[in-house]
Formats: sequence, structure tokens, C-alpha cells
Amino acid sequence: MKQVFTSLFCLLGIQVVLAQTITHGPVVGGVTHNSARIWLRTSEPAAFTILLEEESGGSVKEISKSTQANQDNSTIVDINNLAANKNYNYRIRISDKLSEKYSFRTFPTPGTPSNFSFAFGSCHGYSTSPIPEPVFTTLLGHKPLLVLDLGDWGYPDITDNYPQDSNFFALDYNKIIESYRVRYSGAEIKKLMEGTPLSYVYDDHDYMNNNSSEYSCSYILNNSFLEVGFPRYARRNIIDAYTKFFPHYPLPDTSRGVYHKITCGNVDIFFIDNRASRSPNHNALKRRGNKYTYAPPIGHSMLGATQKQWLLEELKNSKAHWKFIAGGVAFNKGYRRLIKEFTENDALLQQLRLLPPQLLQQIPGGGIEGLLSATVDTWAGFAQEQDEILDFIKKNNIKNVIFLSGDSHTSAIDDGTNAGIPELMSGNFSQNNSRLASFMANAKNLPFVGSLIKEDLNIWNAGGQGLGNQNFEAAFGKVEIFGNDSCRLSIVDVNNTVVAKLTLCKDGKPCNTTSRSRNLTLLTYALELYPNPAENTITLLNRQNQKLPEEAQLLILDINGKLQNSTSAKELVQSGKQEINIQNLAKGAYTLIFAAKGVWQSFLFQKN
Repeated sequence: MKQVFTSLFCLLGIQVVLAQTITHGPVVGGVTHNSARIWLRTSEPAAFTILLEEESGGSVKEISKSTQANQDNSTIVDINNLAANKNYNYRIRISDKLSEKYSFRTFPTPGTPSNFSFAFGSCHGYSTSPIPEPVFTTLLGHKPLLVLDLGDWGYPDITDNYPQDSNFFALDYNKIIESYRVRYSGAEIKKLMEGTPLSYVYDDHDYMNNNSSEYSCSYILNNSFLEVGFPRYARRNIIDAYTKFFPHYPLPDTSRGVYHKITCGNVDIFFIDNRASRSPNHNALKRRGNKYTYAPPIGHSMLGATQKQWLLEELKNSKAHWKFIAGGVAFNKGYRRLIKEFTENDALLQQLRLLPPQLLQQIPGGGIEGLLSATVDTWAGFAQEQDEILDFIKKNNIKNVIFLSGDSHTSAIDDGTNAGIPELMSGNFSQNNSRLASFMANAKNLPFVGSLIKEDLNIWNAGGQGLGNQNFEAAFGKVEIFGNDSCRLSIVDVNNTVVAKLTLCKDGKPCNTTSRSRNLTLLTYALELYPNPAENTITLLNRQNQKLPEEAQLLILDINGKLQNSTSAKELVQSGKQEINIQNLAKGAYTLIFAAKGVWQSFLFQKN
């Protein structure tokens, strides 16, 4: 009998060994000129060995470690004593089986002028299961030395329903763990993470919920702004999970967030955490009757005192030629003009309130309150702190500072004229495009309200999606470093089309300023309405068979802006032609509006 039990035990032991497999990862991160980190997860706690060697040859280095049950059967492996600017191959041996071969490259020695590129973006993924994200296949083809993920990765908050309930995903540590498993499961991004160093900082949707601050999330209820609080331990859950389940760079102070610095040759990247120490967004807005005023209280901060001091000192002390600040939300100072128009322009607000809901919903954010709420979530909502940073850069004569941002579900570039410093915004790895940049550029052409807008809202002067084009595809930001000579900022879409680019030379200024004179407003669709005048029907024709937004609507308004008819533009989108019955309209003048998010195009016609 003892022999039987021994045999069964051995058999079970063999089955356990065979069951020890890698389920998620490897994920390469924390790479420097002489070190790297690798995260992986196994089906159960298991010992494994990483076999590492220079691609050019040499001895094989073996690093052994075990995954931990109390870390969801995962671990982070530190690899040290590497050579700078070298390709390394590695394999993982577990249960006497070898994985396929992976590769990564170490960074150039700090301070060394080098030629390389890195990529970044945000806003992608899913809630509980992966979706195809071909943009990462395109990105990988550019062979970046580093990729920055600026957050909203996976949208784990999609199952939350605040303020009706307080079931924030971050309250349940197991849900946070599951969100990391899902992020690491995407087929396209998995190929990227195995060999391209990745650095990541959460934004609102993967920190807590939409437009979140340190301990609350912004919400709109009955056209009023609310801040819905959450328990403090939820914040600690998010930060603690980040330290365990992502191969991160050294973190200066996890009590204030997961901000950190990356040095790569002659480049310093200051990756800020714009959520974990943020003041509540809506504290900056006050409602008076049917209007809002922008009045942030003293101390209204996105970074918090500790992180802000870290950033300023690092900028001042940096010896790098190029200095990038990377953060989730847009930095562009020009958004202040949008806040001003939607809080101080009484005539505009009065006219907007008269528009039918179907038309207001086409404004990014879904209306006046939604647009304001989204705008004060950017750096424009923290004007005092933004000015403090810009003044510090100017006072200390800090050159070549560039901002990288995401969150906005669209991509655009400014040379610093509007933004304050040059900025490349890329916020649509795989989310539907918000068309915010094109909406602002064309705001003065909006039917019924455009003539009332006083400010110039075209705040991205070096191009972008919907600026001089109709490209609203998934995209990423690309930064190319050419030693100390120049650096090029580009937006590249999923089809490998360069949507816009800007090259910066001496002191971080554009090498060729003539590009700023280009017409960067949205090219209107080649739509034609006939007959005009009409009696029973009108027809809208897509003359050039352009790709139209699938969610577009056709609205008919009378001369007072009152909605008379609305219908989906599905037939126009699919076949290029749509007939609309107007028999029930009284005789007179009307406006037909082709409306999609961020895109309005109007046609006047007469009903006989």
C-alpha cells in the first residue's frame, strides 16, 4: 500500500511539474543602460531561470527566481551588470522546458548624444477580455527603443456605476489583479512587451474612474458638477498593485504616486502621476444659476506639493539635452480659451441652451457641462500650477522641454505657441476618436452658435487628426532623437500613415516655422444637397465617396434653431446617398445638419 501511495504521489508530482507554465508575460520594463526588469506569471508558484546573453555572443548569464503565490503566481526579476547600448537575447526555462527566444536592447550611456526613437500613447483595450489592437503591430514595426503607456489601459472601471453605487473596481484587490492579467493578454501588445521596454503610469480609468482625483471622481448629475468620494484604501490598492505587477522604474515616493524618471542617452523623461495627488477637478467650477464660473481655490493642484517639487528640481538639475514631461492629460494652455468661452460668453451659452439635445450631444463631452468637465480635467483646469511650471522653466533658462500627453482620444501637435511648450498629444491607441482637436479648430463654423464664439480655439498649430485631413484612425506618438541636433515629433496611424510631424532644433524651437502658416482646419466632406428649393424630398449625396462617421445623424432645424426632424445617416454612410422626406414641413427656410461627434456640416434649403 505504501508503494501505491508513493507511486500516486510521484505521478501527481509529475503532473504538477508539467502544469507549471507561463500564463502571462514576459513583460520587459525598467530598462536602463546597465539593467532591466522582467515580470512574468505562471499557472502556479514555480521556480524558473532566465538565460541571458548578448546577441553578439559571449557567456550565458543565468538568473533564477520563483513566482510567488501571494503575488498571483507572478514576480519581477532584476537583471543587472549589463552593457550599454547592446542587444540581449533571453529565454525562460521552467519545468525543464525552454521558452521561445526574446530580445531587448539596453539604453545608451546617460549623457551620450544618440540616435534612436521611442513611442507612446494611451486609451486602449477592454474591460474583461482582450480585443484586436493592430496599432501595436504597426508601432512594433518602427522598432522603438522604449514605449510609454500614458494610461487608460484596459478600462477596468467600465463595470462601475457611480454615483448610483460605490462599487469602484479598485476596492477589490482581486479585480485589480485581474485587470493586469487582461492587459497582458492582448495578442498584439504581448509581442511588443516581450522585447520592447515598456513604462506605464495609470490615468483616470485605470486608477479609479472617469476624471478622478486623489480621493474622488468627477460626475455630472442634472447639469450639476459633483465629486463622488471613495475610500482611501482603494488608492493604496492601485499603487500597491502597480509595484507588484508591473516592472517599473525606481519610484521616489509611492505615498504620493508612481511618478518616476527615465534616462536614455541624452534624453530625460519625467513620467508624472497626474491622479494620485490631484485636487478634485470640479472644485475649479462654481455654478451660478444657469452659468458656471472658473474659480479654482488656492492650492488647486494636479501634482501635489511633493511631486511638483520633485519635477521642478529634476528639470533644473537635468544634464540631458532633451527633456520630456510625460503625463496622462493634455498640457496645452489653449484649452483655457475653451473654458473662458463656455463660462463667460453669455450670448454663446444662451444660444447653446436653445439647441436641441440631438445637436448638443455631438459636442465632445456630450454638451456644455460635459465639455467643461473634460476641459478642467486637463492642465487648463490647474492654471496656477501650470503657470508655475512654465515660469520656472523660463526663469531657470531650461531648454528643450517638450510635453507628451494622451487621454483625449485624439492626436495633435503644437509647437509651443498655444501649449506654452511644444506638445505632442496622442490619446487613441484603440479608442473611437473624440475629434476634439478638429471640433475646436472649426468651432466658429458651427451652425447657429459659431458666430458667437470670440476666442480662436484652433490650438494645435502643427497638425493632427482632423486638422487639414479626415484621418481619425487609431494612432500613436513617435519621437525621434537625432543626437543633440534635433528631435522630430510625429503622429503615426494604424495604417502607417504619418498624420502630422514637427521637427525641433535649437532651444526646442521649430526648425522651419513656415509650416505653422498651413490651413489646419477640418476639410469638409464633399456633400451635396438637392434639389433646392424642394417640395417633397431632399437628397444628400457623398460626391467623392469619402469615408463618413458611422454614428452620423441628419437633423433639420427651422430658422429659430428648433428641431423639426432627425434621422440616422446610415444610408448615406453606407451607400453614399440618402433621401429625406420633408412633406410634413411647412413652407419656409430650413437648415439640414450632417452631425457626428466633433463634425457639423450645414446646408440651407427652401421648402416650397
